[in-house]
Amino acid sequence: MRKLLVFIMILSITLLISCRNKTNDEATKNNKGNETVNSNEDENNNVQDNTSLDKKDDVEESNEPVEEESESKVKDYLDRYTKLEQELKESLEEKYNGTTLDMREASSIEYTSWDGLLNEVYGVLEEQLYKEEMDKLRVEQIEWLTIRDSKAEESAKEFEGGTMETLAYTSSLAESTKERCYELISNYMK
Repeated sequence: MRKLLVFIMILSITLLISCRNKTNDEATKNNKGNETVNSNEDENNNVQDNTSLDKKDDVEESNEPVEEESESKVKDYLDRYTKLEQELKESLEEKYNGTTLDMREASSIEYTSWDGLLNEVYGVLEEQLYKEEMDKLRVEQIEWLTIRDSKAEESAKEFEGGTMETLAYTSSLAESTKERCYELISNYMK
């Protein structure tokens, strides 16, 4: 059981690092392409009178596309959540009706899938939230991890020493992680 837990933790960390590296690579590519545009914009902005930039109407107009983009991001991730939920239900149904080994494998796949989405959502939130909000979320996330692990251990204790112990543990992790994905998308994503 500990080997499985260590494997899952290593896999989760690897996914998190991979997602972060991919995001950093894309940001670097975007920044290189924007450097010349930004330098030209800076020159043009220096020539303009800065007092005209403080108009209230300009601020409201510039915020509308951001709100639409944010709403579409929330909708996109809620759609992805629903799609993943449906795909897992359909693809793992046979395994959950199979042997204990099949059920363990299905539970592990389910947990890994939800953990991958959770890490992706968390990465988006790191880009969207202000530093203070993100710091607060980090503390909350650490508390959530402790609670999630405690719940999983409690679930596993019901089957301690039995063949279902690992399944109960991993299933609890998967369910808690799934719920956390929804919470982060619904409550934090902009």
